Amino acid sequence: MAKPSALTVEVMNAPQVSPIGGLPPRGFAEPSQNKLQAAPKNDALVQIRCSKAVAKEVKRAAVEAEMTISEFMLVCFHTYMKKC
Repeated sequence: MAKPSALTVEVMNAPQVSPIGGLPPRGFAEPSQNKLQAAPKNDALVQIRCSKAVAKEVKRAAVEAEMTISEFMLVCFHTYMKKC
């Protein structure tokens, strides 16, 4: 354990030494290229909850249609709205 020292002006004005941590500071990390890109700000984001089986079917249908899941779900929505 370190010895206590007298509280003097020199001690109070000493520069602060920050320990070097293993992680980068928060908010300054560069995004990796492997992560998904965020949706553009002018696009609305809609999330739905469904079973894993239904989610697999939607993903498979989107791949077969050569679309993203978002594009596929948007087409489904517009088709549904035209029927009503």
